[in-house]
Amino acid sequence: MRKIVLSLVATSALVCASAATAAVNVVAGGTYSDPGSTITVQSVDNSTNPNKVAFDTFTDTAGTYVSSFDFTEDMPFTAIFRLTSAEDGAAITLAQLIDGTMTPMTTVFQSTGSGPFLELDTGLLQANTTYRFSYRSTLPAGGGDISGNAAFYRAALPEPGTWALMLLGFGGMGIAMRRSRKRTLAQIA
Repeated sequence: MRKIVLSLVATSALVCASAATAAVNVVAGGTYSDPGSTITVQSVDNSTNPNKVAFDTFTDTAGTYVSSFDFTEDMPFTAIFRLTSAEDGAAITLAQLIDGTMTPMTTVFQSTGSGPFLELDTGLLQANTTYRFSYRSTLPAGGGDISGNAAFYRAALPEPGTWALMLLGFGGMGIAMRRSRKRTLAQIA
């Protein structure tokens, strides 16, 4: 009995010690279709759920641009990408999420439009898989700026403390059932 209780306590301590942390890893700089434009990943915040990424495409000439950056996430997740432009005449026409591990690369989620705002919501995505977020925008004479942000929501998985309590609870139930069974057998004899 004592061995069972000690093993349950040890297991819960191990589970609590391995805290679940997730981080989005972005390939800074990204790519773009025209040398006159640049995409910049401005910030990556992995301190909360959701993890957040802010990015920006700026160019000083008119035209259509395709910008992208690659990223991975340590745990299963969903994401929301939001794009916006304050420039008169700017249009964001396409946002897509591409699975970078498949050959050829495959579009997993896509959103289309033609205006200064566009949003892309994803379903559940796999951990440790390289994805590419890509967007197409048309900017008016004089160029402009397309700014965006992404929120990466970890999938609902129990925290380590929850696992520890579940293990202790199941262990306690097992001990109670074992004791109850011994008493019942003694009464029958």
